[in-house]
Amino acid sequence: MGKKAEPEPEKMELKKVDSNVKVGDWTCDKYEAYRGGKKAAELWVTEADQLSEEDYKMLSRMSAFTEKFQKVASSFGSGKKGPRVNKQEFFDKEVFPVKSVNYANGKKAKESILVKMEKGNTPDSAFEVPRGYTKMENPTFGPR
Repeated sequence: MGKKAEPEPEKMELKKVDSNVKVGDWTCDKYEAYRGGKKAAELWVTEADQLSEEDYKMLSRMSAFTEKFQKVASSFGSGKKGPRVNKQEFFDKEVFPVKSVNYANGKKAKESILVKMEKGNTPDSAFEVPRGYTKMENPTFGPR
């Protein structure tokens, strides 16, 4: 017997609901995202001209990486799949998200906010395996 095709996920509807909202150092427009008539997310975005070109490029790359990571991570989740707000689309329109709030079952599930940006060097030690780290097998997937 063949595998049943998954139903098409509901489309995400994005609405601009406010302008000139101050979030940290940035003046933002506020958007709300709805899926099936229920609020799925809120996003505060600001114009790209408030950033240096270098900072904008870095945030855009980071957003693209995050979107790819979320797609991979969702394949290991509970099987619940639905549309996400694609933050890369905001970058493509030369605005960037400063704050986002995600909702699940009508309740706030996750919030992120850009507090500040600063340039600096990250020490190599930040990428070293922590002391006391023990490699473990994943009981679901076995050794890797």
